[in-house]
Amino acid sequence: MQPDNGIPISSYFYDPTDAELKYVTDYLLEKFELGEPGGGVADIREVNKQQFKLSSIIEHALRA
Repeated sequence: MQPDNGIPISSYFYDPTDAELKYVTDYLLEKFELGEPGGGVADIREVNKQQFKLSSIIEHALRA
């Protein structure tokens, strides 16, 4: 399990108005600032760790 590589999304099953892929794409483009020389982050895991705190949520759930 690699929670720092994860980006949480809402369920998309049977939802014809689903836009999660667009949201994830926008998030990644913003963080990496694609097209900008030397712009953006080198490793999305550090950003995800701070942004989503998935490791902490999983640890808390395992202790419950």
